[in-house]
Amino acid sequence: MGDQRARERAGGVGLVRPAAFGRKGPDVLPAPQEGGGTDPFSAGALVLPDGSHRPLSPDDVRIEDLESWRSPESGVRYPSRWRLRLPHEGLELEVFPRIADQELRTAVRYWEGAVGIRGTSRGERVEGEGYVELTGYGETAGR
Repeated sequence: MGDQRARERAGGVGLVRPAAFGRKGPDVLPAPQEGGGTDPFSAGALVLPDGSHRPLSPDDVRIEDLESWRSPESGVRYPSRWRLRLPHEGLELEVFPRIADQELRTAVRYWEGAVGIRGTSRGERVEGEGYVELTGYGETAGR
């Protein structure tokens, strides 16, 4: 699975930051929004195995919600599995939580935690680990 890069946090709706896929594939940093897609104000970068990177526009990234999880504590529903695609890079990944209940129950409730990643990069199988932060899905109980 390769070495794990430092996790980053960003404001806004959310963040997916997969760990390195060893020497075979890139890191991706898109920001998903509730209902799928990417927030038009999000920023992202494709980080290649050699450390070089290039910015991603919202048009470069496709995110599809595949499942959701409802917190028994707050009642908030969060996406809990995604298909993340960068068609021009030949990258298609499935991102899934390692543990469903990673909701932070502070004054503002949000979900953040460890995720697993598997898929293909230019037709070659890849897998990895990452971190996801989901905000804006219902800050108060019962939403």
